Amino acid sequence: MLVAEWAERMGFSAEIIKQKSSKEDVCIEISNKKIVCDAKSFRLGRSQKAPNAKDFLKLEDIRKWMGNYGNAIGGLVTYPCTHEWLDSSDVYLYCSTKDVPTVMLPYKYLAFALKYKSRFNPENFLKLWDYANIFPSKLPKNMQGGNKKAYWTAMNEKFISVTNTNHDEFNEFMEAANQRIIKCIEANVKLLIQQKNTIIEKIEHEIDQETNIDNLKKLFIHYKIEKETSELDKLIERIYKFRLNQA
Repeated sequence: MLVAEWAERMGFSAEIIKQKSSKEDVCIEISNKKIVCDAKSFRLGRSQKAPNAKDFLKLEDIRKWMGNYGNAIGGLVTYPCTHEWLDSSDVYLYCSTKDVPTVMLPYKYLAFALKYKSRFNPENFLKLWDYANIFPSKLPKNMQGGNKKAYWTAMNEKFISVTNTNHDEFNEFMEAANQRIIKCIEANVKLLIQQKNTIIEKIEHEIDQETNIDNLKKLFIHYKIEKETSELDKLIERIYKFRLNQA
């Protein structure tokens, strides 16, 4: 688990929670204070620019997880920065709620903290959950300028302060990280295109080699049936599996 490894390298204690149902992914301990972490990962090819807020974060889950410990101070949600909301979202409202302080950080922020960990006392990381000062009130979704900008303005200032760095170091690192992420995504897309082209070449070769018209007709019929009925097959299969197979 990436977050647990990061926490250990930072000098924190971390426990990967193996129970998957209604539990956090990782419990991080810093100076006898626990932080419950929900580590997110999303497919590059998902159909939405960013996940739905209610799927991304449920504050009641964070509250419940915190309740399992007597010394929990808040939650942490980590996620890939390529899945980000535009200007406003309920997510920024949720993550500025001080009665359940839940920090959301892209993975590149964890990398930044790890790079500069020698600059600051690891215990100072707990200051990211000082929501009484960072977010005295919730950031409403309809606020002027959008609550995304307000969240990151406040969080970035605190993050830079906690890590004992400066704006130039922060901005330079994040720009380099963004460029590296883009290159990685482009490399993945290139591989997908290569796979697609390989499949196309294989199909074209098979068709070129087939001289029997009846066989070609059968192939075409099979293709059209599969293409035009595959979604119905999936629907029927799910109904049998999840609605009729109740024994």
